[in-house]
Amino acid sequence: MKINRIDIQNFRGIKQAQVEGFKRINLLLGKNNAYKTSVLEAIFLSIGATNPSLAVNINRFRNLRQSDVEDFRYIFYALNFRNSPLLKTYFDQQKQQRSLKITPHKRADSGHIVSDVSGEYFSGSSIDTRLEIEAVDGLSFETTIKEADKPANSYTSHLILENTYTQTPNFTIDKPSAYQELMKGVFLFPNLPVPGLDSRLEKLMVRKAHHPIIEVLQSIDPAIQSISLGTNGMVYFDIGIDQLIPVGLAGDGIRRVLSTLVAIADSPNGIILIDEIDNGLHYSSQATLMKALLQAAETYNVQIFATTHNYETLRKLIEVLQEKDMARHREHVKVITLRRTENHSAKAYYYDYEKFHFAIEQEIEIR
Repeated sequence: MKINRIDIQNFRGIKQAQVEGFKRINLLLGKNNAYKTSVLEAIFLSIGATNPSLAVNINRFRNLRQSDVEDFRYIFYALNFRNSPLLKTYFDQQKQQRSLKITPHKRADSGHIVSDVSGEYFSGSSIDTRLEIEAVDGLSFETTIKEADKPANSYTSHLILENTYTQTPNFTIDKPSAYQELMKGVFLFPNLPVPGLDSRLEKLMVRKAHHPIIEVLQSIDPAIQSISLGTNGMVYFDIGIDQLIPVGLAGDGIRRVLSTLVAIADSPNGIILIDEIDNGLHYSSQATLMKALLQAAETYNVQIFATTHNYETLRKLIEVLQEKDMARHREHVKVITLRRTENHSAKAYYYDYEKFHFAIEQEIEIR
């Protein structure tokens, strides 16, 4: 399935946003703190709407440690537990709709909590400025999925923090056994290794489906001859010297391209989310990356959402789309600029190929 639209309320710094008209390849532009990454995270949570552990994972991607109930606030607008995030996602011209509401999970022994006229929480026996915090021990995910011409189904899942103020917190995850998610989403963050890169690559190598990836890498670095797997999850390049070179010693750009293409090839019919798609990649290699993404997304029927604010990346994308054998991809590309408003909402401006081409050729600032 492909996402067509997402409505976001009370998530991260976003009070409200609506982004729609997505295509196969979607580039999100905008200034710093324009909610680009937050929109990717909202899409990611929607794909795994019954998996509450994703809320912790996206915090870890941002180096936000989850060691205390206070840390659950990071996904709530204005860091306020009463601002429950609500994500509504529409797929394939509304053939499926899903709604995800995230609320604080209250301990069973916390007592009945009500709200006074000023909106502050209190209990009947005492007033405690930390009562709201102490009552929370996790998150609840309330998911509703509506298929076309079928009744809606609702599911509830929970993530409970069992211990606090420790280096290795323990969580209890309660997911609905009656529902199995068929969609696959992969989130690629800059400067972070892709989980299971070795196992993903091994599956491709067994199917002899890794050769196109090697060809793309060779176009960036002709010294690369092949890829090999070692022990303990190590991945190596053969660059024609006496020893294999660990991928970790290669440049950031090469590692980024490898991780991206492996994730796409291992996720047919899935959704790939890429933050800072051109991070670490020299401008001379960006056209190669753009061409590889367009072809891989078509081959594996993958929908891609990526952020960038690199003007050279945009120029290279236009150059690639102007090539005769790549012209068929033009209708499948959407460029979306996000602007933050004064009331902490996100306003989206849309560019199809024609508008995008005109803006780049006329050097109109759309980032």
